[in-house]
Amino acid sequence: MAQSWTYPKNHFSFIHIRGLYGSIRDWPALYKEAYDALEPGGWIEQAEMSVVPLSDDGSVTEDHIFTLWGKLSLEAGERFGKSLTIYKDAKELIQTAGFEEVTEKTFKMPIGGWSNDLKWKELGLWNQLHWECGIEDWSMALMTRVMGVRIA
Repeated sequence: MAQSWTYPKNHFSFIHIRGLYGSIRDWPALYKEAYDALEPGGWIEQAEMSVVPLSDDGSVTEDHIFTLWGKLSLEAGERFGKSLTIYKDAKELIQTAGFEEVTEKTFKMPIGGWSNDLKWKELGLWNQLHWECGIEDWSMALMTRVMGVRIA
């Protein structure tokens, strides 16, 4: 059972949420708590990402390991009761909590240093490191405990 925030109402001017996909069972309740904890005119900012890697050029096909891993991860999140797709629903849920003038920005994030553009190459290399360092941790509990995958 989730506990209420320990901060008083109207306490913060800014709340930043990032990377909590798969961690929150009740997003509407979290947004309502955030709304109540913000002073009038306060701001909430959230940054989340899709866990299903895609490609513009079709190189990540339906049978690609990233596609298969992504679909299995989404199913595991749903079974576990903690959705991995909050990036799709956040704007509407934030508005429902009472926030006004909500904007949403979507960005592409490459994985790997394949781009000829130096900015995208650097972002891609950092994101590749993010995936390489995180994918085992993101997957292990969901795949073994929730999905029943056995590791030899």
